[in-house]
Amino acid sequence: MTLESIFKLQQAPVSFIPHAAVQREIILSEALSKSSEQDEQIQRTGSRLADSVTRWTLPLYLRTNVKIQSQWPGLYQCESKDDGSQPTSDKWTWAYWMLHRHPEVERVAMVDAATVTLNQNPFPEMDADCLYVADELNELEDLQLLTQTIPEVNSFIVHNSRLQTLNPAVIAGERGIVLELLSGLITLKRTMTADQINNLTDLSLFNYVLYRYFTQRLGHGRLVTSIMSFNQHETNAWFKLQ
Repeated sequence: MTLESIFKLQQAPVSFIPHAAVQREIILSEALSKSSEQDEQIQRTGSRLADSVTRWTLPLYLRTNVKIQSQWPGLYQCESKDDGSQPTSDKWTWAYWMLHRHPEVERVAMVDAATVTLNQNPFPEMDADCLYVADELNELEDLQLLTQTIPEVNSFIVHNSRLQTLNPAVIAGERGIVLELLSGLITLKRTMTADQINNLTDLSLFNYVLYRYFTQRLGHGRLVTSIMSFNQHETNAWFKLQ
């Protein structure tokens, strides 16, 4: 079969699920409104993040249930019909399947649209097999422990209370290690009961998985993010946190 004959076909000559190819380095985020009163705030949030990302000529794939008036050519809105509150529609599951459907993606940064803007292009500086995340000034002992959560998570936090708290406001790295983290988080959640899911904060689960399975492959600090909750005006970090 020649190229000319392929172009004349009415359908593809192979069986596959078609998708629009995305770039090799992308930013993922979500901005979901839980009520019509939040729509305007969500639009501002998405616009602010898009402005910071596209000025570096990087694409932003934003999962949202609010139409954001786009003046940025690098903003791609991924329509969502829910508010992300269901366990099967949370941000980690969405990001996992986004990457799964797009094997062309080589590096990715997942960011919290409400608190993060892009300050530098992080991708040229990333090391292979290193997972970059945000951090806090707090220690694990400051996390709230609830009796309904998974016992090993509570036990880990109690016995490692002096470790610095890591935060999922930023998750970045090469495709393989980000998928490894996401699959670990999703798999652990699937073993939990409904009560455990409702009573376990994402922050507790996130720190448990990171310190348990990624200790030697973590990168965080002022190279990655500015100081959380300080809203630094001057920073050379890749990501600026509010």
